[in-house]
Amino acid sequence: LALAATALAGPRPASRVLTAARPTMTISRPEAPPGVLPRAPSDARPRPDSDPDQESRRRAATDTWSRVALSEPSDRVERWDLRARARPLDHPDAEALISEFLSTRGNYYVNGLASCRVGSRLVHPFESHGYVKRLEFLGDGTAAFTGRGVGTVLTRLERALNRTLARGVMSFAGDPRTPLGWLANVLAPQARNGANLAVRLWPPAGAGARLPAPGPPRVLIAAGDNGAPYALDPTTLETLGPLADVVPSLRALKGKRLLAHTRYDEARGRLVFAANAVEVDPSRNGPGAKTKLEFWEVDVTGGVVAYSSHVTDFMVMHDWAVTDGYYAVPKNPARMRWGGLARFLAGLGRGVEVFRLAFDEPGAFLLIPRGSGPGAGLGPGGAEGSGGVIEARSDAFFNIFHLGPVYERRATTTQAPEVVVYGVSFDRYTFGGEMGFDAANNRFDPVGWSSSDMAPKPRLERFVVSLEEGTVASRERVPLEARRTDGPG
Repeated sequence: LALAATALAGPRPASRVLTAARPTMTISRPEAPPGVLPRAPSDARPRPDSDPDQESRRRAATDTWSRVALSEPSDRVERWDLRARARPLDHPDAEALISEFLSTRGNYYVNGLASCRVGSRLVHPFESHGYVKRLEFLGDGTAAFTGRGVGTVLTRLERALNRTLARGVMSFAGDPRTPLGWLANVLAPQARNGANLAVRLWPPAGAGARLPAPGPPRVLIAAGDNGAPYALDPTTLETLGPLADVVPSLRALKGKRLLAHTRYDEARGRLVFAANAVEVDPSRNGPGAKTKLEFWEVDVTGGVVAYSSHVTDFMVMHDWAVTDGYYAVPKNPARMRWGGLARFLAGLGRGVEVFRLAFDEPGAFLLIPRGSGPGAGLGPGGAEGSGGVIEARSDAFFNIFHLGPVYERRATTTQAPEVVVYGVSFDRYTFGGEMGFDAANNRFDPVGWSSSDMAPKPRLERFVVSLEEGTVASRERVPLEARRTDGPG
C-alpha cells in the first residue's frame, strides 16, 4: 500500500495526501501577504561555493510554507479522482499494488494547524487554530475530501476580532517590548486551546456490536495539549461543542486540561484520557514543584470505568502508552526556573521559560498500574495486578515526545516479565523555537531552522524495562531501513 501511495503521489497538491508524511500540507491556499514570512537573515546567505539549485529549492520551500502556514484555510468539500493522478512505479507488482490501493474503503482523519498568523501576530505552530481533514476512500478509485476548522471558543473569538487573545506556553499576545504589548500579555489568558494536535473517532467504527441502544453519539474528538477536547460531527466535521457537554456521560472530564493524545485498548473496548499538571506543595513528597498525572478509562457507553493518578518529581511529557497492566509514561527530567516563572507571570516571558530540561539527569519510564477493573497486567514479580508504580531510570538523559509500540512480554513461565518501549528520543532539546518560530521578533522560518544546528535530530530507540527489578535492562538505537520516514531522520 505504501508503494502504491508513492505511485499515486503526483506533483499536484491533491495527491499529496496519499503519502501520510505531511497531511496538513494538502490544502492549496492563497498567497500570503508580502513580508509576512521573513526571509533568511543576511548572515544565512549562500556562500560563494554553495549550490545555486539548492538555494533555489530552499526559496521555493520557504514560499510554500508562507502559503501553507500563514494563510487561513477555508472550509471545503472536494471529490478527487485518484486514478487520474497515478504515475508509473518501478516495481514488479506495481499494477496489483495500485489496484489494491484504489479499492481501499474507509475514512482517514488528520488534525493540524490552520494558520500561524492571528491578526498581526504569529503564534507558535503547536498553538495555532485547529483544522481537521477527512479523506473518505470510496473504493472506486476516487476519494471525498472535507476540510474544516475546529470552532473552539478561542478560535471563534480570535477570528471575529482578528487578534491574538491568549498567550499559551510558546506564544505572545502582544509585543513584550512595547507598553501596550506588555499589557496585552499581562491581561491575556495563559492557555490557548485550538484543539489542533490530535483527532480520534469514538466509539470506533469497529465497536458497533458493543454499542448500547440507545447509546452515546459517535463523535470525532479533536484535542490539543492542556485543554478541553472538542466533539465534531464525523461526516461534516462541524464542531458540536466541548466533548464533556456533547457527551454528558463524560462529565467527569469537564474542566480538565487534558493531553492531546488518547489511547485505545481494543481488547477491553476502552478509550483512555490523560492529564498532567504542575503542583507546588512543599508538604507533598518534599519541597519544590511536582507533576501530577491522571488517567481516565471510558467504555463504549461513554462512562468512566477506571481512574488512576500519580504524583512524581517535576517532569516534561507529551505522549504516553497503555499496556495490559500499566500506563507507560516517559519521564523527561526537567527543573523549574522560578525566575522564568516570574517573567511569565509579569508578561515579559513565555511559558517555556518556566522550566528547562535537566541534561545532567537520566531519563526514566513511569509504569503506573491501570485503574480499577478487570484485566490487570503482569505486575512486578509476575503477579497479576500486583505492586505499585515503577520508576525505571535509564543510563543517560533523553527527551521523548512520541512513542512507538509499547507492550508487556514474558516469553516463558520462567522468564521475568518485561515492558518493551520504542521511543523517538532526543539527546538534547530546547523548547519554543520549533520550526524556526521567533516569538519576540514575530518571525517564522521553518526551512532555515530545519537546515541549521538548531533543529534537533531525533533517533528511534528500543528500551526494555524489567518489571521484576524495576530497571531499564537494555537501551539500543534502532537502525532505520528507509531513508524517507515520518519519524526520526
